[in-house]
Amino acid sequence: MAFLDALALKIRRREGPVFDSAYRIAKGVNTFNVPDNVVLNKIAEVAYAGQVIVRETSERARGVLWAEPLFRSRCAEAGKGLYVERVPYIIGHTIIRVGDHVTISGAMSVQTGRFFDDPELIIGSHTFIGNGTSFTVNRRVVIGEHCNIASGVTIADSDGHPSSWERRADHAELNEDEALAINIGDHVWIGRDAQVLKGVTIGDRAIFLSVTTPITAAGTCPTTTSMPRSTPTTASWS
Repeated sequence: MAFLDALALKIRRREGPVFDSAYRIAKGVNTFNVPDNVVLNKIAEVAYAGQVIVRETSERARGVLWAEPLFRSRCAEAGKGLYVERVPYIIGHTIIRVGDHVTISGAMSVQTGRFFDDPELIIGSHTFIGNGTSFTVNRRVVIGEHCNIASGVTIADSDGHPSSWERRADHAELNEDEALAINIGDHVWIGRDAQVLKGVTIGDRAIFLSVTTPITAAGTCPTTTSMPRSTPTTASWS
């Protein structure tokens, strides 16, 4: 047993007066709290406000001076008023087009395979992309204007590999029906951790909350979509 481990064990066992005192001191340190009084609370309140200002200022500066210019350089088109909190993680040759006043909050990723020449991701103006949103774009993904994409959403227009194990083993290309465009209308809200899979069309003003297989959701009023994965379904609302 190492010396320090043996010493710690003696303290924990409180072997004799010396180690018992050391145990009591360690216990006191572990349970110490700053006294709760008006003066210290005011100092802590000011300190907390200060760290919020420093944190938000540094985050904003990193976005404006670093993340946004780098992301803009990767886009084929990027409108005015773009705000990016962190540099998106982009793999592949996706053509990215971004409208005006788009916000990308936190980390966003875009991945593209080798299968097609001109995969395209289009994000409409005044749309918000939440932290942890992941795009797989092998064909085409279109997000309309004034949309809200919550955190953790996955949007994938393909599975990234052929469906049959034989073709996967042969590293085969995707078939046409294994990469299907996704179209998301205007004023759509996609809820936290939802998965939007290949071939899905979401109509204007829809509310989309669940894991889905290909469906068409179209409506003139807010719509909640909650469909099982098992069977492709076409649904519409008026």
